[in-house]
Amino acid sequence: MMTTKYFMKCKVCGKEINTTNGFAVFNRHLSTHNNPIGRNCNQWYKSYFKRSNHACVCKLCDKEFYHDNLYAWSDFQYINHLKDHHGITQH
Repeated sequence: MMTTKYFMKCKVCGKEINTTNGFAVFNRHLSTHNNPIGRNCNQWYKSYFKRSNHACVCKLCDKEFYHDNLYAWSDFQYINHLKDHHGITQH
């Protein structure tokens, strides 16, 4: 029996991600780009957050964020927090 594999290209780094069994692996990969404590994150907001006990913590107010792989495609929670609570936006 022949199996067809499906791949999706990451728009951030160009890596081909296997999506044959669903998008969980692709979402997990995206989270490494959007999560400020992720290994592949180089977003402008990274310097405002730090790692603390498996959570991402705002350095300015110590609010904890738990990065959910379900929303890995988005960085809205970090950007909105900086804008709404600290008046910081991308330069």
